[in-house]
Amino acid sequence: MFFLLAIIQGLCEFLPVSSSAHLWLLPWLLKSPYQGLAIDVVFHFATLIAVILYFRKEILLILLRFWQKPFPLYKTELGLLVLATLPAGLIGLFFQNKIENLLRSPFLIAFNSAFFALVLLYAHKRLSSEKSLDFKKSLLIGIAQVLSLAPGVSRSGITYSAGRLLGLPALEAFRFSMLLSVPTILGASIVEAPRLIQEGEMRATLFPFLLAFLVGLLAIALFQRLIKSKRGILLLSLYRFLLAAVIVLVALKR
Repeated sequence: MFFLLAIIQGLCEFLPVSSSAHLWLLPWLLKSPYQGLAIDVVFHFATLIAVILYFRKEILLILLRFWQKPFPLYKTELGLLVLATLPAGLIGLFFQNKIENLLRSPFLIAFNSAFFALVLLYAHKRLSSEKSLDFKKSLLIGIAQVLSLAPGVSRSGITYSAGRLLGLPALEAFRFSMLLSVPTILGASIVEAPRLIQEGEMRATLFPFLLAFLVGLLAIALFQRLIKSKRGILLLSLYRFLLAAVIVLVALKR
């Protein structure tokens, strides 16, 4: 089970189809116990390493620019990434238990999958105004990321969509969305780390961790190619509609 979940996490963390929905969906369909947020974090940490490796040059450049000119903080890209991380980080920190217990309804996940597929498709089709990131846009993208705490929304999908709706070029919106995953996933991993400190648990997830890491690298490159293609985002949106339909049909039969 863990190996299959690792593949799903690696693919869905960066493709805009919601990793949390898929990590919830498989155990639900198979009527097996939910693996828990601790295991989710192991897989998320694997994808964190993947995105750091993929964007290593950009990350080093961001850190170098910050080192050379750290002030004003709100005009540095590192500062903008931290700013965009805060809304979802604070909401998740204080309302994690309620989110975990209340937002895993199959019908809500199905609705999120379908509705935000429409948002993704609409946002992607908007003409770019070649606007660059600033304090306001980063904060708005961060506020949009709060929605991804609900399974089915997709963190990469909603942050990419928000960037496009704010006028960012497609590849710039993709780049900021991927870079934003670094502090976001890192923060979530730190919060959940105490739940992972159990004898044998890390050994049991070592190979799934490596698998999620490798698949995550491929998923980032795939998302970038789909953005450049004419019908890539359309195909992803159609998949989200299909996912929503499957969830509803199975839920109605139970």
